[in-house]
Amino acid sequence: MNEVRYKNLAFRLMQSYRNNPYHSQVHAADVTQNLAQMIEVQGVKETCDLTSFDIFITLISGAAHDMDHPGTNNVFETKNISKLAILYND
Repeated sequence: MNEVRYKNLAFRLMQSYRNNPYHSQVHAADVTQNLAQMIEVQGVKETCDLTSFDIFITLISGAAHDMDHPGTNNVFETKNISKLAILYND
């Protein structure tokens, strides 16, 4: 992936996070940094024989794992019969 495409992807990921107390851009960065540390420092790369592509996809997944998270939990969504609760059949 070239630098321009990577920066575009990173910017879009960053924009997809809502401004809520926990599931935010900072949380995404923290998860991504922790994944990178586990892969490189704790030996996951060697143990799992990860390729550069595997590592890239893992880090992108960490950055994207809570995109557009509303900041509420399943119980809240279910009690309020929200669109998310209906979508996921709660």
